[in-house]
Amino acid sequence: MRPSSPVNTLLRLSIQPGSRAPAHGPLQGLMDDGRLHAVFQPLVDLRNGAVYGHEALIRGPVDGPLHMPSVLFECATLESSVMLFELKCVDVILAQWFA
Repeated sequence: MRPSSPVNTLLRLSIQPGSRAPAHGPLQGLMDDGRLHAVFQPLVDLRNGAVYGHEALIRGPVDGPLHMPSVLFECATLESSVMLFELKCVDVILAQWFA
């Protein structure tokens, strides 16, 4: 079992005592099952072709309707879990970057 990351701890603590957890919808299922992944877009200086950074982009399963970020964020809004989704994105991106 992987040790809990700081972001996972924030995810658990973000639901205040006495409040209801967000409804379990398709996005929550992706987050729970670890089916989100990051892709890294290089940032290139067009004058000399040098890569000077990367932009991290979140994606759902390639073969499904939740692949594109616009759909993922729409689901997050509908499931009242935008903050949880944002934190999970950071966790996924950092885990992949440092893997």
